[in-house]
Amino acid sequence: MKNPCLTEAYKSAINANLKNFISTTITQVFGGKNSNIDLIFREMPKTEFGEGVYGQYDQIDSHVREAKENGQTIYVGEIFIDLNIDILPSRPKEFITAVILHESLYAYLTQQGIALDSLYINQHETIASAYTDKIATALKEIYPQCLQRTVRH
Repeated sequence: MKNPCLTEAYKSAINANLKNFISTTITQVFGGKNSNIDLIFREMPKTEFGEGVYGQYDQIDSHVREAKENGQTIYVGEIFIDLNIDILPSRPKEFITAVILHESLYAYLTQQGIALDSLYINQHETIASAYTDKIATALKEIYPQCLQRTVRH
């Protein structure tokens, strides 16, 4: 990414010194020597998004597949997260970081083999019910000056 606002928020979200579930999961699951899946964030113009969409898991460009390594099934591939370069940089850094964390959850769930494009899974309900508190905890750790009530909304 080239935009300094998006880059700063990204670096804040994946800081290796963080202890929250989302940040540690991102750094452990993607990239590095133990991962076979790359998580790639890209800046895209607002014409690539629906109205009011700040970021999205790119289902077309992303690809994760099963492979065999030493007789075990592993997942390999690339997951692309597109960030709205025309809208996000004007938002507060906490908001940008929340979008990055939120979209990273899609990448994590996909890596776990959960097909988010399935008609049987409402991805926003899944993330809202299971991960809202984890996103709030991550934001509170990254930006301790934020109030808990603020980060949950």
